[in-house]
Parts: sequence; C-alpha cells; structure tokens
Amino acid sequence: MLSEPALDVALIRAALTDVPALELAVVEHTGSTNQDLLRRGDPDASTFVLLAEHQSAGRGRFDRSWQSDAGGSLLVSVSVRLNRALRDLSGLSLAVGVSLAESLRDLGAPVTLKWPNDLQVDGRKLGGILIELLPPSVRHCRVVIGFGLNVRLGDSARAAAGQAVVDLRELGLAGDRSAWAGTLLKTLLADLQTFDALGFIPFLSRFAALDALNGSRVRVGDVEGVASGVDESGRLLVDQGMTVRAFEAGEVSVRKHE
Repeated sequence: MLSEPALDVALIRAALTDVPALELAVVEHTGSTNQDLLRRGDPDASTFVLLAEHQSAGRGRFDRSWQSDAGGSLLVSVSVRLNRALRDLSGLSLAVGVSLAESLRDLGAPVTLKWPNDLQVDGRKLGGILIELLPPSVRHCRVVIGFGLNVRLGDSARAAAGQAVVDLRELGLAGDRSAWAGTLLKTLLADLQTFDALGFIPFLSRFAALDALNGSRVRVGDVEGVASGVDESGRLLVDQGMTVRAFEAGEVSVRKHE
C-alpha cells in the first residue's frame, strides 16, 4: 500500500513541456531506476526520466542500500547526454546537489549539502544522489543521475537507515509528490544545460551558500583538518594548518570529527 497518493505522469510531464526530446515514465516497482536507464543505453539524444513508487535494489555511494517505503519517497533517475569529455565532468554531483537543494529550499525545506552528495537538514539525511555513466563516446557522455528524497518514512525504513534521517512531511511541507517532482526536474534539467555549457564554475558560489561542512573539523580517511569549501573542480578542501589537501568526490568518505 502506498503511503502517499500515486505519482501522476501527466502532472509531472506538464511541468516539462518545454524540454525537447523527453521520455518520461513512472513504474510501480523496480529493482533500481538507475540500472533500468543504464540498460536502456544511449540510442539517441533523447533525455529519459524514470520514477518509481518503490525499488528493491536502490543504492547510494559505496553500494550502500537506499531504504524506502512504497510511495514514501521520490525515487527518480534521469539519463541525459552531456557534450563533455569524461575528464570534464568534475563537480557534476555537486551541481546536481545544488540544483535539488535550491529547489527544496524554495519549497520550504531548509536543506544544506554535505559534500559530496547528501541532502540534509540539521545533520539528518533527507536524500542522496548517485551518478553513473555509460562508456563515453568520442563526442559526449551519457550520464544517469539518480536521486532519492524521503517524503514520508515509516518506522521500519527509519530503523533500517542506520543514520539520522528526516522526511519532507516531518519538515511540515504540504503538497503533492508529483508537483514536487515536476518542479525539481524542471530546474535540474535547466541546470544540467548550464553544466553542459560551462562546467562546475557557475555552481561554485551556489554550493558555498549550502555547504554544511565548511568550517567544521573533519576526518577524510586518515587526514584531519578543517573543511574549507571546494575548489573549481568540486574537490573538498581540508585545511591542516600548514597545508591544504584536496579530495575528489568518491575518493573518500567524510564525517564530522568530534
């Protein structure tokens, strides 16, 4: 049984009428929306969007599972071509995080970003982002961007999360998941065009305004220091006093060091 009204394809699509070559679908259940779109491959320049009411094999970074109740989350994957070489995708996950966080803040959720890809409120996880790639061609990359947002979590999903979590209903947001999905996707697809043209640079100051780690003492692997924002490639900067170390997204895990 869904914990929220079912997603409405027509309502979501209505928010995206100005997006060319878009295919959009909602499924009741799948293993992983990201995997479904990866299997679809790169047949043409179309953008594919897939939403699921429930997925049994959702994943986050380092193959961690994503816990959700049927209908209790927004589970979305976007497959899009970017006319950039693989080496020029630095900062993409942060740009996606900025886009989603700004949209959620406009909806009333006081979201911040924990580098590299966690959407959180007061240290509690609201959502996450997972980006995967098909083998790049000479002229472009096909990326699959998956994101999950907690909308209404039951006790079992909270217990299985293994960390402090929060959902949009708990934050007092009223509204419909379909309307939220349309809003988030419309902005995200526009921001992906910006990234495609200009890379991470236009998102640098926007990320800084949302950075949950900046100024905190952190530990990155065996390195301790003060988180000092990110560089123009989206790498986390850790100030150790005598030196500043830069870490690639996906290279290490980051946690606040008590």
